[in-house]
Amino acid sequence: MPNFIDNGKTGLIAKNYEEFKSYANLLIEFPPIRKRMGKQAYNKYKKYSWDKTANEYEKCLMESL
Repeated sequence: MPNFIDNGKTGLIAKNYEEFKSYANLLIEFPPIRKRMGKQAYNKYKKYSWDKTANEYEKCLMESL
């Protein structure tokens, strides 16, 4: 997951349990941060929908025939 998440931008990567608790509290106590990260994650990863992925996979298979 670390390669998929932009730490501090599209999510938070905790190195240990204490850091995880700290990040969870941050997101609970500061809704604007939570909303900003959620919006950035959605915008970055919306291109990875199941439909788009399946269509690309099908296209590759058809081209290989």
